[in-house]
Amino acid sequence: MKNLSLETILVYRQSFDSFLNALERALALPAVVFQCEGRPPQSPSPTQGDLFSCAQACPEYGRQRLAIETNPQTAELFLQRISKAYPESTQELRLAFKSERPLEISALSYLRLAFSGELRGLRDEADPDVKAIRSAARSVAREIHAFMGILRFEVASEGVFEAHCEPDFDILEELLPHFCARFGSSPFRIIDLKRKKEVNNLILQELPAKADGLTEGLGEELSPQEIKALWRGFYASAENPQRRNPQLRLQHMPRRYWKHITELNEETEGDDGCIR
Repeated sequence: MKNLSLETILVYRQSFDSFLNALERALALPAVVFQCEGRPPQSPSPTQGDLFSCAQACPEYGRQRLAIETNPQTAELFLQRISKAYPESTQELRLAFKSERPLEISALSYLRLAFSGELRGLRDEADPDVKAIRSAARSVAREIHAFMGILRFEVASEGVFEAHCEPDFDILEELLPHFCARFGSSPFRIIDLKRKKEVNNLILQELPAKADGLTEGLGEELSPQEIKALWRGFYASAENPQRRNPQLRLQHMPRRYWKHITELNEETEGDDGCIR
């Protein structure tokens, strides 16, 4: 017996469009291994079917490597198919992808459920693949919501408002619409130091020397350290000691984020969560 089955290694780029292109191709293949550039490959476990476990034991088993060409148009069409089958799945898949977890096999199983019409199964988190996708999506959604409130901007060069962060997940693109609406025509950028990437609204306009006059007379008279001190002073004066709840603060602002939160960094914050 020769060539019992051919396992295909799908190599795709670190973009949601490429991820969708890979999933669409995988749906038509009997056995796949996913390889996202810059990450270790992910294969089905033996518990996910006899085909893969047989592949490990059969010397006749072969592999072919296929590089997925990123095509935004076909990705959008595939996304429309997914939405038609189960509207909630498009957002869940997008957020799960942003988690950067190795979820390709779970996503493939999730999509097969969606296209089979078993919509009840897509809500059943007793299924480990459904649980993996929905759990990752919820975690990413929580962090997006948190960063809408905890990002701290400072005036950088040329009047640009700049915020640094190190989120657990790759969420900058998800934050951009919120801050575009918040800043209006004022230029800003958000920099992810962990992933060495940024998003901004500078491409939408000519960069002014000052941001709508908001920084005029401020950056010239006060140093960045003095501006931070003013913010900390305002924060301390606005605090109500009777309503202090360090545990609740840690729940909404985990300590790992404090490095980039002006009023809650390690230099000014005590163990009890109080400003020093």
